[in-house]
Amino acid sequence: MFKNYLKMSWRNIKKHKLNSAINIIGLALGLACSLLILFYIRSEISYDKHYSKADRIYRITNEGLDENGLHWAVISPLHALEIQADIPEIESAGRMFYCYSQTYSYTQNENIKRFQEDHGFYVDPVIIDMFDIEFIIGNPETALTELNSIVLTESFANRYFGEENPLGKTLQNEQNQREMQVTGVIEDLPLNTHLNYEYLVSMPTLYDEMEQRGAADWMESRGWAHFSTYILMNENANMEDANEKMLTFTEHFYNGWFDDPKEIHEHSKLHFQPLTDIHLKSHLEQEMSANSNIIYVYVFAFIVVLVLLLAGVNFVNLSTARAFNRMREIGVRKVVGAARENLIFQFLTESLILASIAALVALLLIETSIPFYRSITGLDLSLTDMLTSSNILLIIFLIILSGTLSGLYPAFFMSGFNVITSLKGQKNPKASVSYVRNSLVIFQFIISVFMIFSTIIIFQQMNFFQQKNLGFETDKIVAIEINGELRRAVSNNPESLKSELLNYNSISAVSMSSNLPGERFSVEDIQQESIPEEVELPPIRYLRVDKDFIETLDIEIISGKVFLIGQVKILLLFLMKKR
Repeated sequence: MFKNYLKMSWRNIKKHKLNSAINIIGLALGLACSLLILFYIRSEISYDKHYSKADRIYRITNEGLDENGLHWAVISPLHALEIQADIPEIESAGRMFYCYSQTYSYTQNENIKRFQEDHGFYVDPVIIDMFDIEFIIGNPETALTELNSIVLTESFANRYFGEENPLGKTLQNEQNQREMQVTGVIEDLPLNTHLNYEYLVSMPTLYDEMEQRGAADWMESRGWAHFSTYILMNENANMEDANEKMLTFTEHFYNGWFDDPKEIHEHSKLHFQPLTDIHLKSHLEQEMSANSNIIYVYVFAFIVVLVLLLAGVNFVNLSTARAFNRMREIGVRKVVGAARENLIFQFLTESLILASIAALVALLLIETSIPFYRSITGLDLSLTDMLTSSNILLIIFLIILSGTLSGLYPAFFMSGFNVITSLKGQKNPKASVSYVRNSLVIFQFIISVFMIFSTIIIFQQMNFFQQKNLGFETDKIVAIEINGELRRAVSNNPESLKSELLNYNSISAVSMSSNLPGERFSVEDIQQESIPEEVELPPIRYLRVDKDFIETLDIEIISGKVFLIGQVKILLLFLMKKR
């Protein structure tokens, strides 16, 4: 019987090629858009969930509770070393400290490979086990225990060593002239993690570097907050108890900072932040990298619902409109004994076949749109990557959902035709003025108008972002980050480099700054001389710049005078003349 339904459905689809094609294309576009958005949503909500201990890993954050308080994703170097004494529920604690921009080089047979690296961290060895870091080469037990040890991701290692075995090789850090020994190669990070490293350096190396800079006491500081600190809870840990003990730990940790220990809790509070909450729910100071927002996930999920509804309603309207051309067919089937449920099943089968074909067309559309999809989402995916077992089940679910819901009303609508009027080919008056069908048309119109206006608003907002006057010159500015030997040379004599650059006719101005405008700078506490120290002022973000910065970026001075200060040698900005 089912085979017969399939044959009849296929014949009807072929018989009404144009209508079937319109139905398939409409549903395919809806499915393709929905699947692409759902793939993105699945990627977003899967962040950091692939770690085997993800449900037991937390990041410790520090929330300032005073009037100008900020919530920090980083804490001091000592928190991780002392926290287990007060909170036994913690199995282990590890730190990660950003290396900032570094230049590494590898020399072989007088050939030098040199790259600027922006994604490195000093880490405690416990991080390896905590985050399931897989070693391709090297011993995970000892790779990050010794001074001047560095572990590379596979892509990092390939940049410098190609097909060579990098184990035991030496990389030169040109910032501090330190020779780093490669002690391991690890797998590249997956896309769906908030961690953002390409190489890891042993923590003893950081201690040694700080000592050489004369800043060893910073590693013993309780207020120098620059360490992302992760803790692994015991399997049966009670988080309510751990949170209570965190208050006690905070008092012990900051003991001596305040006359009354209770004042500590009025100024700051330490939190256990679940690892899986970081990507979508965390927007703190000094995040490891820019995170997304759970609101975006809800918005995209809402868009998926709207797109599927739009495609489904369009399918229903086209199917019911076509129903009048099949009235005689329905009448003949009823005369020869077809029950209403048989007709309903027949039409549902036809609807599911159309939905299945639409799904195949949708996959073809997805395949052709993948380059554009990659460019706007940053997800380096192919159709093969998307067709995982869970995603295939999702596609099957959408086929059944869209096919059933889209075909249900037309099936009941067409199977309800009167036999005599059907055989005569006359329209059923009640069906022709169907309240449901009219409502669906209005609903489809409302959704379409809503999405069109939303698109226009988003486009205007993006256009505003791109064309807004930022208050400084952007079109002719070129920025170069200075590292390695050049950085040291410029630090000693910045004016010589500026003079050399100004010799080029195409360059009209040169300046130096610590960051680029628009970057998220570190927050600093500034105390104004005319205001008593006991008066708390809000922390500010500021750029360290040289005397030519204002002129180079053509920044308007509202009041006051251009300042004269010493240069800070981090970023080089120069203004290109118009030709």
